[in-house]
Amino acid sequence: MSRTRILAAALTAAVAIGVISPKVIAYATYAKWGTLSVDFYINPVNADVTQAAATAALQAGMNVWNTQSGTAFRFNYAGRVDDTTTSYDNRNVILFRNVNNGSTIASTYAWSTNGVLVDSDTVFWDGGFAFFTGSSGCGGGGAAYIEDVAAHEFGHALGLQHSTVPDATMAPSYSTCSQTQRTLEADDIAAVQSLYFKTEAGGATQPPTSGGGTSADGTPRQHGSSTARGRSKR
Repeated sequence: MSRTRILAAALTAAVAIGVISPKVIAYATYAKWGTLSVDFYINPVNADVTQAAATAALQAGMNVWNTQSGTAFRFNYAGRVDDTTTSYDNRNVILFRNVNNGSTIASTYAWSTNGVLVDSDTVFWDGGFAFFTGSSGCGGGGAAYIEDVAAHEFGHALGLQHSTVPDATMAPSYSTCSQTQRTLEADDIAAVQSLYFKTEAGGATQPPTSGGGTSADGTPRQHGSSTARGRSKR
């Protein structure tokens, strides 16, 4: 079995981001699930918001892709767990860790076999930044909305790498307290539809069963990282 690690990287405190034509396609992918329904568990324990608020915000990040991608792919909230580590255990988990990981806001790790994803975990690095939820109240250095960071990380969990379109959800940079990543851009939608197919009027096509971008020898491979310019993370 191949093992792929994605370091899904530091959202950066970017200055004003320019507008890119929807026709610009700049996405990249590395693998895909062999099913259109993937469960994720949550350990909501964190240093910044209530566990209920964290859970709701992470579910909102899932729903960005569930409702805006134009595919039949669905992330499902499978319940709360107490996991504090990442591992290949056939259970997809998202958790917070009270550790400062430099400019990295969150890291997504994935395991795959012949290009088909079989496990994915995400860690939010809670030691050096302040997380907020909702659409107000966020402020200060190193501040970010969980919903937006989660939307980006769930994109990695889908099999997407970073996009070079600066206003895409999968762009590697993030402005402090930005709420833009919770809305998919044309490049994000094109990326996910390249893996899971566009939903047609009569229903979706069959689930994908193969993909690419993984190592054959099980060596972890980094699929993208970015640095914080101004101390806001992802």
